[in-house]
Amino acid sequence: MWRDLWASLELPDQTSRRSLGWTSRVCAARVRRRERELAERRQVIVTAARELAEAEGWESVTTRRLADRIEYSQPVLYSHFEGKDAIVTAVALEGYGELASLLQIAR
Repeated sequence: MWRDLWASLELPDQTSRRSLGWTSRVCAARVRRRERELAERRQVIVTAARELAEAEGWESVTTRRLADRIEYSQPVLYSHFEGKDAIVTAVALEGYGELASLLQIAR
């Protein structure tokens, strides 16, 4: 499909396509989308861990329960975090950031 679309563009030759930087723009767009998706997935994991910890305590936060809760596999969690301690750290850093924002507003 994409090849057909690419071939149908009315440009004189391949050199013109390359000189316009289309390939690099497409690659850059893919990289940005991938980075955005990874950041969103990471945030989903952190938010779910925080909610689970607030509801049931940190003892109940395991990578298995967290993976089940967000409907991802455990390897997906490990592709973003080294383990539970890294997730706890991310939640703590997010909480500290929120606290710092509230203190700035209170000034």
